Amino acid sequence: MKQKGTDARGPDRLLSPLWRGGGVVFGQNRVDYTINVRRRSKRWRSQALSERLLAGDVVVVDELKLAHKTKDFAGIMATIGAKGNAPTLVVTDQVDRNLKLASRNVPNVQVEPADSVNVYELLRFEKIVCDESRARKLGARLGQGR
Repeated sequence: MKQKGTDARGPDRLLSPLWRGGGVVFGQNRVDYTINVRRRSKRWRSQALSERLLAGDVVVVDELKLAHKTKDFAGIMATIGAKGNAPTLVVTDQVDRNLKLASRNVPNVQVEPADSVNVYELLRFEKIVCDESRARKLGARLGQGR
């Protein structure tokens, strides 16, 4: 193949970012991050919550207001019936600072807002503690899709 005089050895002017009208060095990647949830999975969400309710693993309390003392929180957990190292999920509307401080030193207790609770957490924890309004909110969010 002849190289001289044909400009075949030079850069590809259409694609090189060095030339006018060339490509972009680090151009945008348009990525679609939407997740399609199957109907069967939506049914499992509502079924997981109803199974936990039927088993008696969901404890609904009037209100979870307390000082930032771990001793008080541990006493409440003992009153509710969360056994020693039984994994317990505490569902709140928003993570309260005092509740977060009181619960962080208790083993196997996780405090989550009602908006971020998923099916895995419902099945993983032995006890689920929430107040009435959060229970309704959680039921409405997980029951949508029937």
